Amino acid sequence: MLLILVVLIALGGSYFLYSFREVEHQLRVQKEQELAVKTAELAKIQIEINSLTDQKKELEESLNVKIENLNALVKEYSDTMKVRADKIDSLTDENATLKSEKEKLASALEGLKSKVRALEKEKEALYLEIQKLQRPVSSEETDAAAEATEDILPSESDPVKLGSIVVQKSGVQATIQNVNKVYGFVVMNAGSSEGLKKDSVVNIFRGQKIVAQAVVQQVRTHLSAAVLLPGSLKKEVRVGDQVSTL
Repeated sequence: MLLILVVLIALGGSYFLYSFREVEHQLRVQKEQELAVKTAELAKIQIEINSLTDQKKELEESLNVKIENLNALVKEYSDTMKVRADKIDSLTDENATLKSEKEKLASALEGLKSKVRALEKEKEALYLEIQKLQRPVSSEETDAAAEATEDILPSESDPVKLGSIVVQKSGVQATIQNVNKVYGFVVMNAGSSEGLKKDSVVNIFRGQKIVAQAVVQQVRTHLSAAVLLPGSLKKEVRVGDQVSTL
């Protein structure tokens, strides 16, 4: 009985040991299976991590390129804005200068208009006076002028005196500009600025010889009209003859 008991105990121990080892084996297999599953999951996750890393790298490279392009655009825009700002400043200064020049030109133009109006009035007045001078001279006026000339004109035996030659402000000698043979008057390019006055008697000479004398009737700043004295004509008066005062 004892032997049987020992055998049973031994068999029971062996069975228990076998059962324990079987359970341990199953546990080990289960753990290995779980480890394989975890390893596969880890491998899959690692692949995903590598893929995400590559994507991140590509995105970073793309982002860097975009940042560089953006920086280049910002610099280009800044340069363009600076050029435009400089151009605006230049145009502003130019506009101010042109505005100032325009104001000066407007003022000068207004002054010229005033001068033109004054010259037009002077021209009109001179034209009216010349029209008066162009009327036919009556015999009474001719005789009176001849009598007045007798005391003015030098005799043939007297030495010729040209008098003071009339000179313009520019230094050019005054000359006859127009001769009206029909009505006996001349127009000279000398006037009040050259010292001529109404009723002044002037010599008209060519070379060193007096060819006629005339009495100033109308005087302007640089222009005058004079009537030739009857009996004073020694030669025909021509355009270009010089003028002197007594």
